[in-house]
Amino acid sequence: MSKVIDQTEAELAKAGYTAVLGGELAELRKKLSMTRNAQARLIGVEGESLRQWEALERGMNIDTAIRVGEWVWGADRALESVPGNTYQELIPISRAARQSGIPVHELEAACDRGEYRHERLGVLGTFIYKGQEKP
Repeated sequence: MSKVIDQTEAELAKAGYTAVLGGELAELRKKLSMTRNAQARLIGVEGESLRQWEALERGMNIDTAIRVGEWVWGADRALESVPGNTYQELIPISRAARQSGIPVHELEAACDRGEYRHERLGVLGTFIYKGQEKP
């Protein structure tokens, strides 16, 4: 069962601006060991644009703020689905692929075949358990 976003566009825009300017996106990246580029890709923006918004070098338009707000809303719901501090045992699939020296799409396929213990966290993407292959 999927949840429907229960916020207005104005609330989402405010949440998006706050997440960027207040450092919430940066904190989430650090918490999940995610790169800025990976996070930007998941949100649907350029990594350089995200960097410029966070550094106050460039303004963000309302439509983009709404997109960021929607992503933050989804990220919060995805993290609620992870029991306790289990997220500390997870690494983003892009990082796991880079460390393994294989393309992300091949690692995704291996996850689909059950070769790696993983979690799919909605808008946050797929995460692999650290050092735990073959469930």
